[in-house]
Amino acid sequence: MLSFENLRAGYGEKNVLLGVDFRLAPHTITAVVGKNGSGKSTLVSCVNQEIGYTGRICFGDQNIALLPPKERAKLLGILPQSLERPRVLVEELVGFGRSPYLDIGKRFSRADREAVQKAIEDAGIGGLCGRRVDELSGGERQLAYLAMVLAQNTRVVILDETTTFLDIEREAAFLRKLEELKTRHKKTVLVILHNLSQAVQFADNIVILQEGKIHFEGSREQCLKAGAMERAFSVQRYEAEGRIFFAGQ
Repeated sequence: MLSFENLRAGYGEKNVLLGVDFRLAPHTITAVVGKNGSGKSTLVSCVNQEIGYTGRICFGDQNIALLPPKERAKLLGILPQSLERPRVLVEELVGFGRSPYLDIGKRFSRADREAVQKAIEDAGIGGLCGRRVDELSGGERQLAYLAMVLAQNTRVVILDETTTFLDIEREAAFLRKLEELKTRHKKTVLVILHNLSQAVQFADNIVILQEGKIHFEGSREQCLKAGAMERAFSVQRYEAEGRIFFAGQ
């Protein structure tokens, strides 16, 4: 699946990632957490080929930097931290997910149209199709973009803190949709999160970045047993009604 091998990147003379190594297990959700400036979004920028880096990012045995953009887009679906509000209908936005598969004339085949309709159904946004994306609420817009990624039909889905501006209820609902990606659609998900409690609730595996290096990598159970969150973020852990919460000391 997707692997990061001695990944190093930065901006100008500022080094942000300092040799990051980890691999995504198939059909799991991996949450990457870390303080501001730890390199979380830089990691996604590297996958998206937006900045230069050394080391390798591989899908299986393929170095993704050597793949044509269309071929890379058939393997990796990426949602950035800030989602645009284009003045297009929701159905049109979802159709953008089929771009890697269209011919030079950008014509939709029957299979493309079916993929768009299935993505709309799977994301549960059938009632939004007649509306424009720029008129949607934050939670509705997140689901519309998730449908676009479903239409893209990639094996790996990467999300960069796309729940940051959602309230707790909508954030939890969106993360439950990610669980559906894993279970129903057999996707492998990498999600950048700021909410530590949501990370240990929804993720199978946790990666903690600290000053550009991996502070912890392992399963949710290993993370909790080792007290990795508490050490990395100087927080205390609480449990109530079967859920785990973190708060400052």
